[in-house]
Amino acid sequence: FAAGFRTSLLPSVRWGPDAYTYSDNPHGLQRLRGVDFGNVTGGAVDRRGRVLVLGRLDGQTAVLRLTRDGHIDHSYGTNGLATVSVGSSSRPRDITVHGTNALVVGSATTNGTKQGFAAKITGYGFRDHTFSGDGIRRIGKPGTFATAVNTADAGRWLVGYESGERAGVTKLGTTGDLIPTFGRAGRTSVRCTQPHHRHVVDALATDRSSGHLSRVTLAISCERSGELRRLAAMWRAGGKPITSLRPHGVGRLPWGANTLDIIHGWRHRLVGLNSRYLVRLR
Repeated sequence: FAAGFRTSLLPSVRWGPDAYTYSDNPHGLQRLRGVDFGNVTGGAVDRRGRVLVLGRLDGQTAVLRLTRDGHIDHSYGTNGLATVSVGSSSRPRDITVHGTNALVVGSATTNGTKQGFAAKITGYGFRDHTFSGDGIRRIGKPGTFATAVNTADAGRWLVGYESGERAGVTKLGTTGDLIPTFGRAGRTSVRCTQPHHRHVVDALATDRSSGHLSRVTLAISCERSGELRRLAAMWRAGGKPITSLRPHGVGRLPWGANTLDIIHGWRHRLVGLNSRYLVRLR
């Protein structure tokens, strides 16, 4: 969404009453109502067709909501902006919407220590305090980053996370609790067939059959001593690896550029997108 949103605005376009202007400065797009669009990391559309754009404001996570006609939705948060302060600073990575509620994931820094987080935002643009007590759920241990999010079933959420040696998925309930029937105690993880120093989650996709969650897929980049591999890891709805991909439910993606997004498409085929290619996998 972010890449498509940014590259489509050449040289300028009017959508609703506000002008969005592209510039060649290092920050990409100009600021709009305080949100740095050069740091846009995600977008989502709610069930009413309103667009939520994820960015940063004063070093913290911010979500701007636009109406389906492109107007800033002033009924959302404060004059269209929902801001989420986590730690001393935060870097949002992804957003998804279930109904009108949004879940934002990213990493936050507190006293020099970084850790992943998930923040639930109501349809009115404020923290949902029924979610983990204050609307914020920490993901994993310090040094674990939440990088992707998607919806599961019955208002639940799947969060993709990365650490130094593994990448994985955790399943959260509507109140931020771990779903123990998913994987092992609410988490499942994977790593490259040979130890790599860093596993980066590029995207998280879910597939549904008859309205129910059937598959979960991560696109992963594995780095080691300058070597880079692009992989897809797949699990069944309960967090068990799909063993038709070897080994341990991991298969290689046929491209070298960053994977921007993955979706489950026509007849359960997996479709991958990067800045140069759209690939359908068998």
